Amino acid sequence: MFHKRSILAGILGALVLVTGCGAADSGTTPTVAATAPAPGSTTSASPATVGETAASSGAGASSGVGNSGAAGGAAGTPVADTPSSGSGGNASGDTGSAGSGSSGSGAAPAPDTTAGLGPAAGNGLCLDPSSPAVWSILAGVDDGIGNVGWAIREASTDPIDACPDLSYLQVDVQYATAGSPTQILFFHHGTYLGTGTAAATSYTSVIDVTPDAVTARYRWIVGDEPFSSPQGGPSTVTYRWNGSGVTAEGQFPPYL
Repeated sequence: MFHKRSILAGILGALVLVTGCGAADSGTTPTVAATAPAPGSTTSASPATVGETAASSGAGASSGVGNSGAAGGAAGTPVADTPSSGSGGNASGDTGSAGSGSSGSGAAPAPDTTAGLGPAAGNGLCLDPSSPAVWSILAGVDDGIGNVGWAIREASTDPIDACPDLSYLQVDVQYATAGSPTQILFFHHGTYLGTGTAAATSYTSVIDVTPDAVTARYRWIVGDEPFSSPQGGPSTVTYRWNGSGVTAEGQFPPYL
């Protein structure tokens, strides 16, 4: 009986010895509950910890470029707008383009430089030979040979800010030769006034121009001279602006 008790006591002692050694040699640290820092103390964390904390808590980390997300939850300052209170999950990410809208359509429209002028003005000229108004007028001017159409020979070239009282346009029939019909048209500040003569003439040219007058020279065939060398004339006629229209001074060809 004593023997059995001794054996049992030995076994129990061995078990106690083994248990004590295991606790001392395991090398592990018991887990303890975190203790809040004492009042007035300061804690710090690595940048990775700060970033993870801000991202997981949603306490105002900024996702926009140029704004730093703070671990304490301060929202980043947007580029143009004032941030609203509360969580600042993407405070500046959506405001990067604020203030970039256009305030207008750009340059102001060009002023109408033809204001107060007639429809034949345009392209910087008091009289624009290429204007639709001019060609509409020419369509109604008789050339005396079946209306084959007109071609512009020459015209006044005064700029639109210095219009003379009298401008002119001279036209020949298309495919004209030396004796082909020609006509002179007159304009006042882009407004059509009329032709120099009721019928088209030949061998006619403009020889002088002033701000209020245009002088034309006329020649004509008198015999059997070549068409290229008319012997009639010359005679000259000056067309002058009189304040309300045009008056003619001089001698017209006898056949008119």
